[in-house]
Amino acid sequence: MFTLNQALVVVIPLGFGLAVDRILPTHDAHALNLLVGGLFLYLVIRSVAIYLERETSALVGSLVVRDVRKHLHGHMLGMSLRVLDNYQVGRIVSRVLGDTECVRALLMNGFVNGTASFVRLIFIVVTLLAIDWRMTLISSFVIPIFLLGFWSLANKLKPAYRRLNDDEASLSAGVHETFSGMRVVKTYRGERRANLDFIIRLHALLRRHLFVCRTQHLIAIFWEATASIGVIAMLGYGGHRVMAGSMTIGGLIAFYGLLGQLHGPINDLVNLNATLQPAMASIENLDAILEQQPEIADRRDAIEAKRLAGHIEFRNVEFSYIKESPNISATKRRKKTIENVCFEARAGNCIALVGASGSGKSTLINLLARLYDVDQGAILVDGTDIRSYGLKSYLSNIAIVLQDNFLFRGTLRDNIRYSRWDANEEEIINAAKLSGAWEFIEAKPDGLDNHCGEHGLSLSGGQRQRIALARAILAKPAILILDEATSALDSKTEKQVQAALDVVMKNCTTIIVAHRLSTIRNADKILVIEAGQIVEMGNHEELLLRDGEYSRMYHAQFSESSAEPALAASATPRVAETAALRA
Repeated sequence: MFTLNQALVVVIPLGFGLAVDRILPTHDAHALNLLVGGLFLYLVIRSVAIYLERETSALVGSLVVRDVRKHLHGHMLGMSLRVLDNYQVGRIVSRVLGDTECVRALLMNGFVNGTASFVRLIFIVVTLLAIDWRMTLISSFVIPIFLLGFWSLANKLKPAYRRLNDDEASLSAGVHETFSGMRVVKTYRGERRANLDFIIRLHALLRRHLFVCRTQHLIAIFWEATASIGVIAMLGYGGHRVMAGSMTIGGLIAFYGLLGQLHGPINDLVNLNATLQPAMASIENLDAILEQQPEIADRRDAIEAKRLAGHIEFRNVEFSYIKESPNISATKRRKKTIENVCFEARAGNCIALVGASGSGKSTLINLLARLYDVDQGAILVDGTDIRSYGLKSYLSNIAIVLQDNFLFRGTLRDNIRYSRWDANEEEIINAAKLSGAWEFIEAKPDGLDNHCGEHGLSLSGGQRQRIALARAILAKPAILILDEATSALDSKTEKQVQAALDVVMKNCTTIIVAHRLSTIRNADKILVIEAGQIVEMGNHEELLLRDGEYSRMYHAQFSESSAEPALAASATPRVAETAALRA
């Protein structure tokens, strides 16, 4: 049907030629009525065929774009944080939605329309040659000249469309970043700076867009001039042929109509460039993303983790966020974020990581959670390298509570059960009670069905923290990671949450990252991290007696605080004795 639909475009010009040469001179009204009726029937059939053709192309294009988006979204979710850290969120959105939309345009406006125009062009050329091959050559002699000029201008458009695509992604990323950080913008009166940055990006995009439009307009004008020259040449040569009696007026009219039909598909193919170039730039962007293989992936012989006991061992672990590359200087290659880290945590132990900001504490927990993989050495859980476990089964044994926790747009119930989507209502409520969240959830008009807004911004910092704790508790992890998990809570709530955590921590191995040393006095082992290395290791009492870095940090926090006597009194006798000696 597709080919037949394109072939039938020659019917109306030939019908006009037949009417002028055969029917009108003989005044045959019956033949004229039959011709007109046949042409009307042709229009109805062709309209239905065009509708079915376009519906089919729209369906195919939409299905392909759906599959591309699904594949790209899943691929991006599978990428390691090392790769994703190089992308702004707005750029990812632009790739998943904007670039794939260009693929739809290429399929529907490019492939389908381009193929249709090409097929139609073939039938028209064949018909023109059958009518008069000499006049066909004369009216088309300028087309090769146009194609040379078109090729030259089109080559300039390819890099311009690629830069335009990047500028649009950059603009999208900037807008997303600004409105995601609107509280900071408002607090520090940054509206003018944010708007100025947007305007600068907008003007850069405008200049790029105008260059592309200018080039496309030159191509269009060039083609219009070329087509007009062909028509004028046809009129001159064909008119002389008619006056000489070697061509009929109907034949000239049919030829003129077909020549107009010839210019249509060529014009469509020329305009296809405006769709093809940005689509190719988008495809190159998508291809660059899809070529990147996930760093964190299951091995072929991966082991199902099942329920782990939680025995953790770091063996000579080294890691750098800068991936090894020949293009990276030797100085940067030598700089490790984590270097030669060795420690062990028995199942059920509580391990605390302390140190200055940037010392590598969060990197250690990121490695344990396999958000990144170690460069050298190994991390073992229950005696097995964590890279040997299936990723999903291993992560089902881990829960993380961060200092700044992310809540998704949706209900409080959905945010709590994000760690275990199959949890029942009783389990969700119990987790909320253990985390101290049930009190404020119960006070909400819709309870667990209350919506928490984008990023959970309708809740206070402490409320978000308690929801995140409930989410971790519901996971029933073998390894619980707390990264300043109670920092956003008031003292009363902190005591409640700490009591809940004490219950949860009895059934799992706990890794605590803390700046407030008062929260880790009862840890089985404390690791002092400095410049990516463990400089001290021991429990609270042992480290205080060593008079090293931990002791210095402890007294820096409490020496000027009136709370120190109370802390000393509440500590174990050995710690109290040490604190009294220091005083």
